[in-house]
Amino acid sequence: MHNSSQQQDELHQCWSRVLQNDTQALQALHAALYPAMHHYAAKLLKDDTSADDAIQEVFVKMWQQRQRIGNIQHVKGYVYTLLRRHILNVLRSQKTRLFHLGQWGSHEVQLEFSPEEVLMQQDSDREKQQALSRALNQLPARQREVLYFRFYEALDYKEIAGIMGINYQSVVNLSFKAIQQLKQWFADADSGRAKKI
Repeated sequence: MHNSSQQQDELHQCWSRVLQNDTQALQALHAALYPAMHHYAAKLLKDDTSADDAIQEVFVKMWQQRQRIGNIQHVKGYVYTLLRRHILNVLRSQKTRLFHLGQWGSHEVQLEFSPEEVLMQQDSDREKQQALSRALNQLPARQREVLYFRFYEALDYKEIAGIMGINYQSVVNLSFKAIQQLKQWFADADSGRAKKI
């Protein structure tokens, strides 16, 4: 895969062509972003079909509103922002239905990490992968989401702030707190005092 800067340039070029009504550029943009977007959407919606529908809605909206949207400096961040907002709307709609059925749930985006996603340098270290997965899943939802975007999608803090709709410093603070909690969790685990975060 390309480095982050090169990918960003290629996505920006695709979007520039989309602004010139190039449907093939939209398809190229979709192809470049779909795997990671699907992974993120499926984790939040817990359903592949709903994830595909959400992504499709985002790209249809982008195509229909391309002239109003205009130039985008950080295409990947912008697309994730649209996807996250769409997913939150879907989840709110589902919660409204569940509320009426008496099955109220959490207000936060629930993102969980599996041991397979927690890639270590050596595949043989499965125990560390499982421990890190458990530790990540014990973090508050917003901290997990910041770490997901920062380390799994390689987005910078500014892009994450835009996607999550919070300020830059909040993203930095959430990331710092999450890493501190993970360090503490592992320090406690090493000394045999591991507890819930």
